[in-house]
Amino acid sequence: SGTIKTGIYERSIQKTGLDLILPQAHEQERLMSAIGQIKAGRVDLGDIRNVAVSLISNGAQVILLSCTELGLVEDELNLPAATVNSTEALAGAAIRAVMENK
Repeated sequence: SGTIKTGIYERSIQKTGLDLILPQAHEQERLMSAIGQIKAGRVDLGDIRNVAVSLISNGAQVILLSCTELGLVEDELNLPAATVNSTEALAGAAIRAVMENK
């Protein structure tokens, strides 16, 4: 929810002209609970998958896994849409920046 509150992805996505579909407040709560479970070593993908499917049914074509813990379960989600793991994307961008500035 902190990521959503800061608007970091929303501002960047708006610059591209793409639409951003955010989880509803109750879905955000379910995601936060699931993230807490992942941190505690318990993985129940049901809530994560249900929220993602809800986003897809509302028109999302790509699911942005914008929390480190969500990226950890990306492969197990088996979603019917493309996913972007923000941690992997950040690592790739950081390495490219290092290589460009060395």
